[in-house]
Amino acid sequence: MFGSKKNFAGLAIEDRVLRYLELGGQVDNLRVQNRTEINLPQDAVRQDAISNIQALESALASLKGRLGAKMAGNISLGVPSRDVFIRIVDMPRMPMEDAKNAFKWDFEKHIPFPALDAVFDVAEVDHPQSEDPDQMKLMVAASKTRTIEVLMESLKRTGFNVSSIEPVNMSMYRSVLSPISPFSSGVLGIFVGKDTTQFIVGYKDNGIIYRSILGGYETEVQKFKDLMVREASSTLSFVSSQLRALNIETIILGGELPDKDNIQSLLNAELSLNVQISDPWGTWGISDSGEKPAGWDAAIGLSVRDLR
Repeated sequence: MFGSKKNFAGLAIEDRVLRYLELGGQVDNLRVQNRTEINLPQDAVRQDAISNIQALESALASLKGRLGAKMAGNISLGVPSRDVFIRIVDMPRMPMEDAKNAFKWDFEKHIPFPALDAVFDVAEVDHPQSEDPDQMKLMVAASKTRTIEVLMESLKRTGFNVSSIEPVNMSMYRSVLSPISPFSSGVLGIFVGKDTTQFIVGYKDNGIIYRSILGGYETEVQKFKDLMVREASSTLSFVSSQLRALNIETIILGGELPDKDNIQSLLNAELSLNVQISDPWGTWGISDSGEKPAGWDAAIGLSVRDLR
């Protein structure tokens, strides 16, 4: 999103946890070099947004202490999804740098704060409604400048060299793609955390709709089940009415939800769609002594960022 260099290490800042993952090897033979997580103070990240940078920096320092010198020189950083606004916009076809400059004039039509207070990037994406060859669909990802500046200062003080930044929900979607996108049609990715759940509508290599919903698997059981069915249904209804060229045939269920089988059965029954449980470790062929811990979707997506 905000710059890039080749690297195979990711640091994901998520609700209640920091996850660092470093991979070695080649795309057809990836292995874990380092996998470390540390719990965050409760007030560091709230409702999928950074709320206490001092508490977060303290946790980063603890993580760096655990990693010591065994850390990659360049790291892809995943920031909480509610600290980044993602929009798809239409623009006349032009070079990407020109498109980024042109978007500044329409910035506040799409993003709820001024361009002068923002850091943002753009990229062309495949889209089911891309019909005019003289037009293009741009994904815009924008954050408040101060949010990113303060975070980068904390990372620098604690010894992390960040080469690229993106929201964690973007990384989560990448984790299910594998080196070659396995989806011939649209897909709905659902990634469940403790306090928030990400709903991502994907088309080919890109997520094109991102929704961060308050409520996760630590929500009261029936409320959580109702939330899953309601939000999945409303997302599918929106797609069928607004993106009629996109046919969603598959739901991918990921995240750190402990009992995915029950939610898989529930969504299968309520939505009559093929619901698959995500296995990003297997999808990318990552060897880690047989371990496949849940919840590492974003960290995996960050670590393989330069492999797609």
